[in-house]
Amino acid sequence: MARSGSREGQGRRRPRAVVIAVVVAMFVIVDVALIGYAVMRSDPPSPGATPGPIPTYGSSDPNTTAPTPTADPVAVPAEPRHLVVTGASAGWRSTTGTCQGQSAAVESTNDGGATWKHVNPPGVHEVLYLSANASLVTVVAKTGDACALEVLKSFTGGQFWKSYPDEIASYTYLDPAEPASVQTPGGSVSAPCAAIKEVERRDDAILAACDNELFEKPNANADWSVAAVPGLLSVTVSDAGYTLAVSGDADCAGVSIKTLPAPIGTGPPAAVGCVELEVAPTQVSVAQAGSDVWLWTSDRVFVSSDGGASWS
Repeated sequence: MARSGSREGQGRRRPRAVVIAVVVAMFVIVDVALIGYAVMRSDPPSPGATPGPIPTYGSSDPNTTAPTPTADPVAVPAEPRHLVVTGASAGWRSTTGTCQGQSAAVESTNDGGATWKHVNPPGVHEVLYLSANASLVTVVAKTGDACALEVLKSFTGGQFWKSYPDEIASYTYLDPAEPASVQTPGGSVSAPCAAIKEVERRDDAILAACDNELFEKPNANADWSVAAVPGLLSVTVSDAGYTLAVSGDADCAGVSIKTLPAPIGTGPPAAVGCVELEVAPTQVSVAQAGSDVWLWTSDRVFVSSDGGASWS
């Protein structure tokens, strides 16, 4: 009886063993299928496909350095800018702007250029001329949808502006639309060089700053006189003649400040001071009122109260 009972138990256990064997076999089949799928995924991509990142393991070869892509520098011409000093700590400045792109920005300061207040005349796109004193600021600008020339003045520090259309012929300025000429009260005159950096006026004389040269025209009917000024960046009118901002002097790591007597030809440039800079600026504008001289570099305004000898 005992043996009969043992055989019956063994008979009942056989189906369980079969089930377990089938389940194990199914697991093995699924595992093999997954391994095959992974192998197929690691095959090389078909032509035209974009390969994914290749994983790396362990340490890389210390003698192999991946090249760093570099782009060639793009030369960007400096945009002419305007700077006016009206006192020891007061002044005005503006970018030129364009009618098709970024409009000009007109700003004023009362703390020596540490902070600036945006005071744009309404509708102004391009500023071609800027002048100011303690009570009046004047711009010659292109305004409105038609970008028409207009003279705008403010007696309220830039809060309110008024147009003076009859005065457009009273100023000396450059018009980017007419680069071959300089606009003056006596009419347009031929430009002395292909690319004028800026123009100034001293009494009846017209001044034009070009690459490495400074041109002067005593009046609209006279010929241009020229003085060689290597590295000339900007020029402004002073009580004694002209103040120059110059780059490239061996004894100045930055921008040299020089004076030049007027009219041109009566004396050579004389060094006055140096604005030390760690990086050569891409844009420079110099302005003067009495003994106060300001230098607007790429992103900072430097101030001198002794004619350019020392700076802060």
